[in-house]
Amino acid sequence: MIYAYKYLSHKIEKFHENIAYFFEQMFKHDLAVYNDDVLFKADFKIIINDSNKLVGNFKEITEKYHKLSNADKKTIQDAYKNNCEIEHLCNNTGAYKPVKYTEISDTAFRKVLKDFLTELWDEYYFVNSIKDNFGTIQEHFTAFKKHQTAKVCPFCGLLPLKPSTSIHRNAYDHYIPKSLYPFVSVNFKNLFPMCNECNSDEKKQTDTPYNNNLCRRKVFYPFDTFYDSSKLEISITANHVFKFKNINQVLEENDWDLAILLAGIEDPRLVSWDEIFCIKRRYKENLIDYQITWFDDFVVKRYIENTKDGLHYNRFKDILLDEAKSQIKDNPLSVLRYVYFNFLFSLPDFETRLIETINVK
Repeated sequence: MIYAYKYLSHKIEKFHENIAYFFEQMFKHDLAVYNDDVLFKADFKIIINDSNKLVGNFKEITEKYHKLSNADKKTIQDAYKNNCEIEHLCNNTGAYKPVKYTEISDTAFRKVLKDFLTELWDEYYFVNSIKDNFGTIQEHFTAFKKHQTAKVCPFCGLLPLKPSTSIHRNAYDHYIPKSLYPFVSVNFKNLFPMCNECNSDEKKQTDTPYNNNLCRRKVFYPFDTFYDSSKLEISITANHVFKFKNINQVLEENDWDLAILLAGIEDPRLVSWDEIFCIKRRYKENLIDYQITWFDDFVVKRYIENTKDGLHYNRFKDILLDEAKSQIKDNPLSVLRYVYFNFLFSLPDFETRLIETINVK
């Protein structure tokens, strides 16, 4: 992860809190007959009465829940308790096992619950009293983007996020997929902007808490207040001795890979990051695609300009690296420019090879 988001408290969270309150009261009272005075706070009861569909959903869920076996009731309660703890699910905290819809044995109730929770946002926009009281996701996006300091997608660093003033917004990803797990659909610890490539092309409906071998895994928590992005290390590693037929196309002409470390170690979250967002593949594709442009525009031209002014090679190198590093969170692809420049400057006799290339030109 390129950086962690800063969490934003917003009135739209109150919608999730009221939905959560409904389920807590349902578990506590286990009503045979729907009673909105028991199940809702007074102000939310007034709001949802503007939607016949929502009222019907709440009534059906309440009365069907009462008829479930004790085993299914416990499964649903465990799902609520564990799935709401997004940070613990990301960190693979042993006490919080994510519970899927498929673990609810009563298929009729499973369908009712899943239809309700996965379609909550659809109904949200049809109820004016809900929007008036809690705001819209577009309003949340505007405030959320203003609250951040970075401008690129934190999950790849390759693409920009839309500005806070945009009339459109980036898609909000359900990090723990709402199609697989109950009680995560309107939880804003599980909802945040993501670029379209990460969201729609790569992650899709990936089962975030589990890898392809169906083993629990640790993943980056996007609001991790302890995450230090300066400790992220990405480097190009040779699979054999590099050949230098064309120095500006060396990545295309050789066999190489990417090494990704965090504070010098192979953090398991990095493996998950790559599995979920195909980071290494996408980074390699872009490095190969941009290497000629970056070599000509950032290395050759800048070297010629700076050495004319008498700047020493080592100082030129430091400036180029510092500039790319400083832009990683703000400018798309800067993370890869930094990786590429680091790679070039690590090559033996690179200044000599650079001068030879310039002379040939």
